[in-house]
Amino acid sequence: MTRLPLIRDDELDAATRTLFEGIVRRGGEVPDLYRLLGHAPDLLKAWTDLAWPLRNANHAGRGLRELLIMRTAQLTGAAYEWAHHWPLALAAGISERQLWELDAWRTSGCFTGTERAALALADELLGTGQISDQVFEAVRAEFDGASLIHLVLTVSFYVCVARFAGAFQLEIEPKYQTVPQPINGGEA
Repeated sequence: MTRLPLIRDDELDAATRTLFEGIVRRGGEVPDLYRLLGHAPDLLKAWTDLAWPLRNANHAGRGLRELLIMRTAQLTGAAYEWAHHWPLALAAGISERQLWELDAWRTSGCFTGTERAALALADELLGTGQISDQVFEAVRAEFDGASLIHLVLTVSFYVCVARFAGAFQLEIEPKYQTVPQPINGGEA
């Protein structure tokens, strides 16, 4: 059970109500993550102000960023993040086979050279908090400066998502409970 109760609609402050209504107007559903963050409306706003541009920017391609989010979820054991981003990754062009073989990306034949460079970046960042010169040169050959910033911030932000959801034992909503759980055999 989630450690704090989720904020109900009748408990929302005006700014959070507006934010939630905007999500619904665009055809979305308010995730429980946001209902948990609703305890601190100022941080919920800051969170979405960073998360949404990371997710929706044109830099490095949405599919690649979703692939990095899934790798981050896999290596951090973040079932909530994995469940929520599985359908987003598929919608962004990542194949189910890629998701099933994500823990073996180094040897799997279903990843491009660009994807391998980005996944190496993610693995090193998650494993050591640093990026070696060799991996940096490989990603630098594939991406411009803005795209590199987006990739590193995507991995870093979703580590935060994983740790936040884990700290509060955020439960996966019923509609996401049918998503296959992460195969966590990979090492950073």
